[in-house]
Amino acid sequence: MSLELARVALILAPDDPYASWYREVLEHWGIPHELGNHETFKKRFDYDVLILAGVSEVPYGFDRLLGEYVEKGGAILVSGSTWGLDRLLGVTPRAGGARPASETLSPVSPTDRAWPTGAPSAKSLGGVYVDATDSQVLVTFSNGTAAATRKPRAYYFAPHVGTTCALFQMGRSIECDGIGPNDGTAILDDGCLTADDGIPFSFEQDRETTPECSTPFFGTPHADLVKEIFIRQVIETIESTEKRFVIYWPWPDNADGVACLTVDCPEFSTEGFSNLANLCSMIGCPASWIVGHPGYGLDTYRTIRRADHELGLLASAEGGGSAEERLKILHVALARASGFASLPVVRFEGGAWHGYDHLYEVAETAGCKISVAKGGRHPGTSGFTFGTCHPFFPQRRDGMSRKVMELPYVGFQPGVVTPETALPTLAERVATRHGCLHVAVQTDLSRSQAASVGIRGFVTAARQFRLETVLAGSLQIRERLRRTLRQSSWFDAPRAGIKLIAEDDLDGLTLLFLGGGAQATAKGFKTATQTVQRLGATWTAATVDLGSKTPLEVVFDLSDAGVRAA
Repeated sequence: MSLELARVALILAPDDPYASWYREVLEHWGIPHELGNHETFKKRFDYDVLILAGVSEVPYGFDRLLGEYVEKGGAILVSGSTWGLDRLLGVTPRAGGARPASETLSPVSPTDRAWPTGAPSAKSLGGVYVDATDSQVLVTFSNGTAAATRKPRAYYFAPHVGTTCALFQMGRSIECDGIGPNDGTAILDDGCLTADDGIPFSFEQDRETTPECSTPFFGTPHADLVKEIFIRQVIETIESTEKRFVIYWPWPDNADGVACLTVDCPEFSTEGFSNLANLCSMIGCPASWIVGHPGYGLDTYRTIRRADHELGLLASAEGGGSAEERLKILHVALARASGFASLPVVRFEGGAWHGYDHLYEVAETAGCKISVAKGGRHPGTSGFTFGTCHPFFPQRRDGMSRKVMELPYVGFQPGVVTPETALPTLAERVATRHGCLHVAVQTDLSRSQAASVGIRGFVTAARQFRLETVLAGSLQIRERLRRTLRQSSWFDAPRAGIKLIAEDDLDGLTLLFLGGGAQATAKGFKTATQTVQRLGATWTAATVDLGSKTPLEVVFDLSDAGVRAA
């Protein structure tokens, strides 16, 4: 395997409103790539891997040229449709033009690298029904057709990852109360519009119980599973070129995942705040305190600052033309009253939500950076309510990203609404999917013994599964810096170097270098490394700290591993 780093181009279907979600998936997982278009087909040999995403066709005559590109060592991954490359991919679309709406994915072999560890099945949206001709089937739809295939340097993933992300993670537009299950385990028609009124999953088919927890919860992060299958195929496609690659891992200090606690402060009792603040201090868990109007006294804000916690804004979700201006005023008023220069986190009172993505636009206008609004607040709606435990930037239909990041929560008021007995299961699945165990609480239940036990159970479960506790605002900063890293690379067997520049200080950045056993140096000093198995591949993990706009060169040396460039 060469030490040269592979170059990857992502080509988005130009007329597909959900294609931009593919870019969001690659950026979140820290996979460096260049964004292409139809002109990229003409310079395809500048890239080692082409990813074709969405519903489209290659330009006329380029199916033959792409076949030659693969024969000469290039690799291709196609998803969402076949792009007219049926012969190259080794598939044939089903006659009649039938297309999957909502489908269930199952592995041909659960141990194959293409399938997420520990997942029995996954739900997806969109795509094309195809039969394999001369390709290996890795994943199937419920009707037996091929959902993921493998040929030498030509891979296919039938589901539309963008549609799946958009419709699962964003949920339905909320204009009225949702309808809960017949068994009464979740009552949504209460006259209060909240995020869980837009749940996109079935209460009957998509919830589960465990021997420890009899209250049903959404236990499968379907969107994350679909994204992971796609990412695993991306990595295998890159590996097939016999070149190396580096991923900028989403979480700090090589953690498997993270845990996050956010606290709504709808009332301003100093006793309620002190009870929760003391509990957080005792169990060593930082918190994001999300405060409404008129807020606390200055002493409370000083306590938050001394504890290295953060302050966010709890705002009204009422619509109307003045919503943006009202949120701006509340934002400025709280910042001045508290002395905090930045209030990055926003949630709406009582988990309120209205419409589809209008509230993101409102938050953007006010200068907020991260929304913590998506999750279940009613009993029976805990877990992966919107199919994900990963932060994401919502995509607009014009292909642009929202500036506000969403961090979904998997539990609300643990011990009271979310059963404390469900937390270990949720934490384990979050860690397996390398996500964020985000739990939301309210100060008005701070006197509840059950709530205290639930919060302790959340921290215990997070530590059990190596989830590092972080602040919501710090995640947004890390995501922004990680996604805007500038890089250049060189290779001279048996060494490969990567020069990185971040726009601001970025501590604990973990680089995953494809292939195990490498040694790493940064600033001329040896850096601790670890060989890890993630996303179906073997990596050398090295963690470094970057200074603001200061170049840092990381060198991976394979001489001690007995590995040489091809």
